[in-house]
Amino acid sequence: MTLSAFIEHLSQYESTTAFNPWQDYDERCDIGPDAPALRRRQLAEYLQLRLGRARYLFVAEAAGYQGCRFTGIAITCERMLLDHHKQIPSTAILGHSGTRTSRPDSPFLTGRTQREQGLNEPTDTYVWGSIADNGLNPFDVILWNIFPFHPHKDTPLSNRTPTDSELAAGLAYTQ
Repeated sequence: MTLSAFIEHLSQYESTTAFNPWQDYDERCDIGPDAPALRRRQLAEYLQLRLGRARYLFVAEAAGYQGCRFTGIAITCERMLLDHHKQIPSTAILGHSGTRTSRPDSPFLTGRTQREQGLNEPTDTYVWGSIADNGLNPFDVILWNIFPFHPHKDTPLSNRTPTDSELAAGLAYTQ
């Protein structure tokens, strides 16, 4: 399967209880209707830099609202892509600065730093920090989620554990 076919396959997943970063658009949270296309592009660039080279695959549980939900890249937050992160530069992920897809004036963003610099995810910071602290070349690592979509509760910026059926569905994308 080609990279573009894989991302197209990801973008076709539909759910009423999980947000698909590569297909879904939420006007309350996303910067504009082109947000899913921006996330598809960022995922493609991220994977292209690693395919045929990566030696490690680290798999987490599911996309979170502070990370992949807005970047399109597993275990990666906006502040990293926008060069607002204290430890991880965008060049370690994409080779250049990424694009914000969260809406700065979203009613769900409650902090000034979130509105000005994008979302930051503690797990993302820990994982990328461990990659850097252990001297791994970031292009030798692919980060992924067993359920690559964002399972949420009643509000868009919430997380929940994926169901067994969601994990089973996600396994096909991991394989």
